Amino acid sequence: MTPPSLSPRQSPPPPPQTTIQSIIPPPPNTAHNPTDDQFTRNITIHALTLTLVTLALALRIYTRARVVKAFGWDDGLLVFSWCVSIAMSACFIAAYREGIGRHVWDVPIETLGRALEVREVFLSET
Repeated sequence: MTPPSLSPRQSPPPPPQTTIQSIIPPPPNTAHNPTDDQFTRNITIHALTLTLVTLALALRIYTRARVVKAFGWDDGLLVFSWCVSIAMSACFIAAYREGIGRHVWDVPIETLGRALEVREVFLSET
Protein backbone atom coordinates (compact mmCIF):
# COMPACT_ATOMS: atom_id res chain seq x y z
CA MET A 1 0.00 0.00 0.00
CA THR A 2 1.44 3.39 -0.93
CA PRO A 3 1.22 6.33 1.48
CA PRO A 4 -1.18 9.08 0.47
CA SER A 5 0.48 12.06 -1.13
CA LEU A 6 0.17 15.51 0.38
CA SER A 7 -1.65 18.20 -1.47
CA PRO A 8 0.22 21.49 -1.94
CA ARG A 9 -1.65 23.09 0.97
CA GLN A 10 -1.14 20.27 3.45
CA SER A 11 1.86 20.15 5.71
CA PRO A 12 3.36 16.97 7.13
CA PRO A 13 2.17 15.94 10.58
CA PRO A 14 4.19 17.31 13.50
CA PRO A 15 6.87 15.05 14.96
CA PRO A 16 5.79 13.00 17.96
CA GLN A 17 6.40 14.75 21.25
CA THR A 18 8.28 13.15 24.06
CA THR A 19 6.12 12.53 27.09
CA ILE A 20 7.57 14.10 30.19
CA GLN A 21 5.65 14.35 33.40
CA SER A 22 6.50 17.95 34.28
CA ILE A 23 5.13 20.35 36.84
CA ILE A 24 3.58 22.60 34.18
CA PRO A 25 2.79 21.97 30.52
CA PRO A 26 4.75 23.77 27.82
CA PRO A 27 3.26 26.99 26.42
CA PRO A 28 1.15 26.80 23.27
CA ASN A 29 3.10 26.01 20.10
CA THR A 30 6.05 24.78 22.19
CA ALA A 31 7.06 21.17 22.44
CA HIS A 32 8.97 19.36 25.15
CA ASN A 33 12.67 19.43 24.35
CA PRO A 34 14.65 17.90 27.23
CA THR A 35 17.88 18.08 25.25
CA ASP A 36 17.65 21.89 24.97
CA ASP A 37 19.70 22.82 28.02
CA GLN A 38 22.72 24.94 28.71
CA PHE A 39 24.65 22.26 30.63
CA THR A 40 27.75 22.14 28.42
CA ARG A 41 27.98 25.91 28.08
CA ASN A 42 27.52 26.47 31.82
CA ILE A 43 30.14 23.87 32.75
CA THR A 44 32.57 25.39 30.24
CA ILE A 45 32.07 28.88 31.68
CA HIS A 46 32.60 27.63 35.25
CA ALA A 47 35.72 25.69 34.28
CA LEU A 48 37.20 28.60 32.34
CA THR A 49 36.57 31.26 34.98
CA LEU A 50 37.73 29.03 37.85
CA THR A 51 40.93 28.24 35.94
CA LEU A 52 41.64 31.93 35.30
CA VAL A 53 40.88 32.90 38.90
CA THR A 54 43.04 30.07 40.24
CA LEU A 55 45.97 31.12 38.06
CA ALA A 56 45.63 34.77 39.09
CA LEU A 57 45.40 33.83 42.76
CA ALA A 58 48.39 31.50 42.51
CA LEU A 59 50.47 34.25 40.92
CA ARG A 60 49.45 36.73 43.61
CA ILE A 61 50.22 34.30 46.45
CA TYR A 62 53.58 33.42 44.90
CA THR A 63 54.45 37.09 44.45
CA ARG A 64 53.34 38.09 47.94
CA ALA A 65 54.96 35.12 49.70
CA ARG A 66 58.22 34.71 47.73
CA VAL A 67 59.01 38.00 46.02
CA VAL A 68 57.61 40.68 48.32
CA LYS A 69 57.68 38.43 51.41
CA ALA A 70 54.61 40.16 52.82
CA PHE A 71 51.58 37.87 52.91
CA GLY A 72 48.82 40.04 54.38
CA TRP A 73 45.31 39.65 55.72
CA ASP A 74 43.89 40.72 52.35
CA ASP A 75 45.62 37.74 50.75
CA GLY A 76 44.03 35.47 53.33
CA LEU A 77 40.62 36.92 52.47
CA LEU A 78 41.29 36.28 48.78
CA VAL A 79 42.06 32.62 49.50
CA PHE A 80 38.88 32.36 51.58
CA SER A 81 36.84 33.96 48.77
CA TRP A 82 38.37 31.56 46.27
CA CYS A 83 37.28 28.60 48.44
CA VAL A 84 33.73 29.98 48.61
CA SER A 85 33.63 30.40 44.82
CA ILE A 86 34.79 26.78 44.37
CA ALA A 87 31.96 25.62 46.66
CA MET A 88 29.46 27.81 44.80
CA SER A 89 30.52 26.40 41.43
CA ALA A 90 30.25 22.86 42.79
CA CYS A 91 26.65 23.57 43.88
CA PHE A 92 25.82 25.09 40.50
CA ILE A 93 27.29 22.12 38.63
CA ALA A 94 25.27 19.72 40.80
CA ALA A 95 22.14 21.78 40.12
CA TYR A 96 22.80 21.77 36.36
CA ARG A 97 22.99 17.98 36.43
CA GLU A 98 19.61 17.83 38.16
CA GLY A 99 17.83 20.12 35.72
CA ILE A 100 18.47 23.75 36.62
CA GLY A 101 19.13 25.62 33.39
CA ARG A 102 16.28 24.01 31.46
CA HIS A 103 12.73 25.14 30.91
CA VAL A 104 10.57 24.01 33.82
CA TRP A 105 8.30 22.05 31.45
CA ASP A 106 11.34 20.05 30.27
CA VAL A 107 12.37 18.96 33.77
CA PRO A 108 10.72 15.74 34.97
CA ILE A 109 8.92 15.98 38.30
CA GLU A 110 11.22 13.33 39.80
CA THR A 111 14.30 15.44 39.04
CA LEU A 112 12.84 18.83 39.94
CA GLY A 113 12.80 18.11 43.67
CA ARG A 114 16.51 17.22 43.74
CA ALA A 115 17.38 20.28 41.64
CA LEU A 116 15.56 22.58 44.04
CA GLU A 117 17.27 20.93 47.04
CA VAL A 118 20.68 21.60 45.50
CA ARG A 119 19.57 25.17 44.77
CA GLU A 120 18.57 25.63 48.43
CA VAL A 121 22.00 24.43 49.56
CA PHE A 122 23.56 27.11 47.37
CA LEU A 123 21.19 29.83 48.60
CA SER A 124 21.91 28.95 52.22
CA GLU A 125 25.63 29.29 51.44
CA THR A 126 25.38 32.88 50.25
